Amino acid sequence: MVLFVILNYLAHLLNMTEQNINERLQSLDAQRRQAEANLNAIAGAMQECQFWLTKLTSPTEEVEN
Repeated sequence: MVLFVILNYLAHLLNMTEQNINERLQSLDAQRRQAEANLNAIAGAMQECQFWLTKLTSPTEEVEN
């Protein structure tokens, strides 16, 4: 009987550990997705800055009538 109680307790601890690990994995995955979104936003902002720098440094094109 005592062995059964100990085994049930250990099984409960193992399940808690597995649950905690799964929760941590989900949390890390959410952080990864947020970091990817931030990286994409930064890349877009850099691309926009490069576009405007090109417009500022290139000679003005004359419009022909």
